[in-house]
Amino acid sequence: MGESIMDIAEQFNQFDWIVVGIILVSALLGAVRGFARESTSFLGWIGAFVLANILALPLSETLIDLIDDRSFRYLASWGLIFLAVVFLFGRVGRWLSSQLRQPGLNFGNRLLGAGFGVARGMVIAAIVTLGFKGLLPDSEDALLDESELIVHIEVVADWLADNFDDVVSGDAAPLVDEAITSGKML
Repeated sequence: MGESIMDIAEQFNQFDWIVVGIILVSALLGAVRGFARESTSFLGWIGAFVLANILALPLSETLIDLIDDRSFRYLASWGLIFLAVVFLFGRVGRWLSSQLRQPGLNFGNRLLGAGFGVARGMVIAAIVTLGFKGLLPDSEDALLDESELIVHIEVVADWLADNFDDVVSGDAAPLVDEAITSGKML
């Protein structure tokens, strides 16, 4: 515990600096946007995914006259719903953020936004780690093995890999067709 930040930073390799950069940029974006916009944006993405999964099939059935192909019609419906919900939540986030620009509220909003940005940066760094693990040959794996931060990032990366393995490794066409016929996405 006696190591200073400078001692630890001297041991960083290129991968560690990429991770630090991702987290810092994400934290700065979170601080600039504020927690109100960050949280409504996050909720908007989740809400868009859920609503698109629920409403895509009924909407696609109304588009039969416009789009002949069943899979394309479903994907177009899903995409339209997703984009509409993300746009709506974005507008709500901007309005909420403007309301929190009052004295005394703005600092807390920005501080919580930075914390949210750090968490998002960790998830992005974990996704980058999974990408590096999949793309780097074993001879170049030393970049990850010698990383100081890999232990912390791998916890998140392993969780993501365990929970989203079916989505990442699945072939899209059978998954979409199964979702259409069953009426559910997940």
